[in-house]
Order: sequence, then structure tokens, then C-alpha cells
Amino acid sequence: MSTKTMLNPSQRMKLLEIARKTLELSLAGSAIDLEVPVEEVLLEKGFGVFVSLHRGKDLRGCIGCFESATPLWHTVAEFAVASSRDSRFVLRPVTLQELADIQIEISVLSPVERVQKYDQAILGQHGIVVEKGSHKGVLLPQVAADTGWSLEEFWSYCAEHKAGLRADSYLDPTVNLFVFSAEVFGEDHAVHERANS
Repeated sequence: MSTKTMLNPSQRMKLLEIARKTLELSLAGSAIDLEVPVEEVLLEKGFGVFVSLHRGKDLRGCIGCFESATPLWHTVAEFAVASSRDSRFVLRPVTLQELADIQIEISVLSPVERVQKYDQAILGQHGIVVEKGSHKGVLLPQVAADTGWSLEEFWSYCAEHKAGLRADSYLDPTVNLFVFSAEVFGEDHAVHERANS
């Protein structure tokens, strides 16, 4: 699985600018009318993307997908708005007033790859997916680095708290396990303790 950098610094900055501008317009109740970027990679379709919003050490939203039929820049804009409406924070959604204190982080994903055993995942390099029937849990690669979890703790948390399965279900051969890598970049390069509930 390739983990090479796909985006140069100016392309990363452009995506972060798109995410912030989209959030500003959305939270202000204005029409979202953005200039289409000219960089070819930002116009490519099929990328998986997650957009995370943090205020200091607090997670304020994180929404994404594993594959998109829209251009990369549009997918980032779409999930920037969606992350501000994360259902976990329905009682205290992101507001325009706090946007200046919000740091945006974007994860551009590789395709998911099925693995037979949990120890095929590389801690800090791979994100993980635990899936059985309608139960599905996802954790991004950076979560392991931020929490200091072991590989077993990483899978266990994903199984129990994200997929709603038993904590040790990642050892069950009837449970599907997947890994993916992500190119992660954000406005704030400091390491945060991210909430994962």
C-alpha cells in the first residue's frame, strides 16, 4: 500500500483554504460559491476524505467517506460543512463565533485494503475499519499516535466504541478488517489529544 505524498504544500494549503471558506459561508448562512481550482490533482475524483475540526484539545466534528464521485476539492468542501454538523455534537454544533478558534485537519485516504489478521496493520501508518453486517467502525491513522495506544487497544476501541461490537471481536474470523493510509495535514501542526467518543 502506497503512502507517498500526493499533494504538494500549495495544494494542501488550497484545500485548507477551501475548507475554511466553505465553513465560513455555511455557518453564516450564505450561499456557497467557490472558485474552482485549476490544479489537476484537486479536480480528480475517487478520493476518500475525512475533515476533522478541533478546538484546542477538543474534537468538534469529524466526517468523511472512503470514496467520492466528486472532485477532491469539492469533497473537502462537502465534508467541511458536514463535520460542522456532526451528530455527536447536535446539542452544541460549531458556530460562526467559534470558527476563529477552530483548527481544520484534512485526511486524504488511500483505498481500503482487507487484511486477514489485525497485526497486519502498522501502528501510526494505517487507519483501520472493523465491519460485520451493519456494524462498522473507523479510526484514522493519527488517532493511534495521539493516544499512545497499542495495536490491540487501537483495534479494540474501534470494535467496541465505533462498530458497536465486542471489544475483542477484531479477533473473530467472521469480522472483516481493513486498513488504509492517509495523507494528513492541517492548519495547526501541534499534536492534539483528540476525543474519540
